[in-house]
Amino acid sequence: MEAFLNPCVRSDGERLDPSLSPAPSLLAEDGRGVLYALGADGVIRACPARLLNAAARGSIADDALPTRVFKPEPPIDFEPRTISVSPSGHFAAVGGLRHDASSGSGSIPPSSALAIVSLRTGGDRSGFEALDDGAPGCRCVPLLDDDFDRHPSVRPLRAAWHPNSDGHLCVLLSDGTLRVFDAAVGPVAEQAFRLDPWGRGSRPGPYPLRPEIVDFAFAPPHGWGALSLVLLGREGDVYVMCPFAPWGARYPRVTLESLQPPDETSEVWLATTFPTLRRNGTGADDDDDDDD
Repeated sequence: MEAFLNPCVRSDGERLDPSLSPAPSLLAEDGRGVLYALGADGVIRACPARLLNAAARGSIADDALPTRVFKPEPPIDFEPRTISVSPSGHFAAVGGLRHDASSGSGSIPPSSALAIVSLRTGGDRSGFEALDDGAPGCRCVPLLDDDFDRHPSVRPLRAAWHPNSDGHLCVLLSDGTLRVFDAAVGPVAEQAFRLDPWGRGSRPGPYPLRPEIVDFAFAPPHGWGALSLVLLGREGDVYVMCPFAPWGARYPRVTLESLQPPDETSEVWLATTFPTLRRNGTGADDDDDDDD
């Protein structure tokens, strides 16, 4: 257990400053029950949670834990503070802070940093054998570097993987925008929205705004909830963004076919987003269980 968690501690013994944003969150679990630990050097370690629990009870020796090591390539070049893993365990989003090396006095506040790390490198994904030191690293792609350089005060408020599209990362920024990234494509946002309840535009503008939306969650997957985001306002008010879906997301066909569009705009959106969807007796074969 200690061997799994010790790399999360900085070599100089200094603790991560909890007063800085984002707050440290160095552990994450995927949909298979695998626990991931983010090391101070940006290296990610994975082990089944049930075996870690057994080690904590003394049922398994620490050196017998089947730990897998993922080394980002290129290496993480910022202070890693948060990790979020996709449901399948194929991708991890690592967030943190980039400190100005030229500021010896620490007078310049750090800027944000965010990267996607592919966890598919090295052998059988069903096993947990540790990679050799000479094994190829895991592909690491930085996100929003230009935005963070232009506006150092902008912070990721939440980065979460979409439950119906394993490779899509939704990132809410403190400039009032939501960006959707496809981990399989690259660092350019697939979709971008300005989350402004006052209706000042759906696309991000050139200047950061004081965010009206400070957090989000995916709605329960029932009816239109499967295509909705629940948004939390800074004054405690709650909004719903609907319809919303990453490109290529997969949903149960029965869920989509049961939807009753409230207006023509929603009907057009459904037909455009899911072109093979059968509605009004036309469309794809009934044998398909999911829709792209």
